[in-house]
Amino acid sequence: MRAAAPAQGQQARRGFTAGARYVLTHPYTRGLVAIALLANTAISAVNVTLPLLARGPLHAGSGAYGAMQAAFQLGMLLSAGLLSVRPLPDRLLANRRALGVSLAGLGVAFGLLAASRTVPLAVGAVLLAGVALSVTALISDTRLVTEIPAAVQGRVMGLLIGMSGALRPAGTLAGGVVAGVAGAAAATGVGAAALTVLGGWYALRTPAGVAGAGGGP
Repeated sequence: MRAAAPAQGQQARRGFTAGARYVLTHPYTRGLVAIALLANTAISAVNVTLPLLARGPLHAGSGAYGAMQAAFQLGMLLSAGLLSVRPLPDRLLANRRALGVSLAGLGVAFGLLAASRTVPLAVGAVLLAGVALSVTALISDTRLVTEIPAAVQGRVMGLLIGMSGALRPAGTLAGGVVAGVAGAAAATGVGAAALTVLGGWYALRTPAGVAGAGGGP
C-alpha cells in the first residue's frame, strides 16, 4: 500500500507533463487554453465586483445583488436550453473566429454592466453576459474535444481545469484591488475591456475556417 502512493504520484506527474507538452507544442491548442485561462481570470475579477456595484453605483442592496446573480445563471440556462433544441451550425463551431466574437460579446455585456446606473439595466447586462458565456464555453469546449487526440485529451483537460482553478483567486484578488483603488465600476470596466480586447484579438488573429492543430495561435 505504501509503495502505491509514490507510483501514483509519478503517474500524476507524467500525466501533467504529457498534457503540458502537448499544449506547448500545438499552437492552436495553446491558443485555446490561453484564452480559457485568461477569460476565467477576467470573469473572476468581474464577479467580485457585483456586490460592490449593488451597494455603490446602483444604490441598492442584497436584493439587487441576488437579482444579478440570478440573471447571470438564467442567461446561461436559457442559452443552454435553446442550443440543446437548435444547436449552433457546424460552420460556426468550425470557424475559429466565432470563439473570439463570443468572448468579445461577453466583454461588451460586462462593459454595459459597468456603465449601468439602474438595477434593471444591470440585470439585463448580466443576463446578456450569461448568454455570451454559455456560447463561449460551448464553442471552446467543442473545439478542445474535437482538436485534441483522445490519447492526451484527459491530460490536457485536467491541466486546463487545474490551472483555471488556480487562477480564479488571482482574478478575484485583482478585481478586489482595482475596486478598492478605483471603484467597483472601474474594476468591472477593466475586466470587460480585457475580455473585449482578448476576444477581438483572437478573432482577428486566428484564420477562419481552418481546421487542424497547427494553425492559429
